[in-house]
Amino acid sequence: FNDEDKGWNDLKQASGDYFSDLKSYGYEDYILHNFVSNKGKKATLKSWIYLIISSPVLVFGLLHSLIPYLGVKTLVEKVFKRKVFWSGVKMLLGGLVWVLFNLAFIWLFYDYVYPSYMLSLLYFFIIIPISFIISHNWMTKLKRTLAINKAKPDDLEKLSIKRAVVLDKMREMNI
Repeated sequence: FNDEDKGWNDLKQASGDYFSDLKSYGYEDYILHNFVSNKGKKATLKSWIYLIISSPVLVFGLLHSLIPYLGVKTLVEKVFKRKVFWSGVKMLLGGLVWVLFNLAFIWLFYDYVYPSYMLSLLYFFIIIPISFIISHNWMTKLKRTLAINKAKPDDLEKLSIKRAVVLDKMREMNI
């Protein structure tokens, strides 16, 4: 039993305790990371500014992606009884339905925005995917921001001590 094994066992024990406590409080590590990196404050102002500024793009993302997603999700979950197939079928069928659904926007763009098929294709291949990515990030950031705001500072203070212990043990082992 050498020192390196003892270091690994200590790290394993400390990290196990930390993550079990984190789970018992119902928090994720990013909440604690935000708390520690902002020196004991729940800093969400930048997140709220991002959410407000990017909310118009969210509308585009929801328009182009939410309708096909909900249709495919409902269909797959009703047709396939075994959940093991859901993710693969949703991905394949979802991609096909998404493309077919959004093809109509090429003609809508041409008829109602600007009569150029080149700009319509650019809209289809650039704006629609980018709005999907931004809307997905928007939803993720909203969930995380609400979770950070909901967290109790006293709980985070207790957990930050355990987090510091784990990080110290990692530094001792040059990890």
